[in-house]
Amino acid sequence: MSQKTGSFNKIIIDALFQNIEVICTDDGNYGYEIITAHPGGIHHEIKDFTLNISEELISVDRILRFFEMTGNSRISIRIVIPRDARLEVVNIKNISGRTSLTGMTSTTLNLISTSGEISVSGSQAEYFSTHQTSGRLQIVDSQVSNGEMTHTSGDLDIRNSRVQGITIASTSGRVVVNGGLYGNTAIHTTSGKIDLTLAASRQEYAIQVAVSSGRITIDDQLQAQKRYSLDGNGKNRLNVKATSGDVSIAFGR
Repeated sequence: MSQKTGSFNKIIIDALFQNIEVICTDDGNYGYEIITAHPGGIHHEIKDFTLNISEELISVDRILRFFEMTGNSRISIRIVIPRDARLEVVNIKNISGRTSLTGMTSTTLNLISTSGEISVSGSQAEYFSTHQTSGRLQIVDSQVSNGEMTHTSGDLDIRNSRVQGITIASTSGRVVVNGGLYGNTAIHTTSGKIDLTLAASRQEYAIQVAVSSGRITIDDQLQAQKRYSLDGNGKNRLNVKATSGDVSIAFGR
């Protein structure tokens, strides 16, 4: 059970080995709990309407030995906010562990992970960014805009969501989008397939697609060239580049 606290409109987390969960509930309460702790300890406080959680800097080897002796594989942090709350800033840096956000609304949402999955579900962010070295990013039933998603290794999966004005850069991994891409969107991959199933019709896009080693398929039609362009009404602009990997785009009717 999360400990009830006073309200906060900012969440700042700097973590090493944690599973982090932020959820919204209908009871109108704010709260958080830290389920396990390692020898270095975790600092946490609410000050100036900001929830700060951070780990003390100690030897990573000491933390791993502690996990081996106690059987605890992760530290878990659970944060609860009211469903109608609108946060100003959420900044979460998690070196190794899963980060999960459900049903929350924040003006700014920044997520950083070295190794671990990031999951965003039923959430909204006006300014959104993710920076991930290794791990899967999943965005479901959400609205995010005005930012970037950068990934070194790992799949990116966006489903039933509205994404606007976002740059996606992936070194290795598949990029799958099933939903809406609006405004100016750029998707660049070095190695990995790009698979887009878009809600809007083809006429609503101005598109540039280029592959170096791979194929381009538009609405199930394989293109003969390594480049494809479409001059739509310019309302939405989509720039897609793949160095090694196929690109498939299907439009709504």
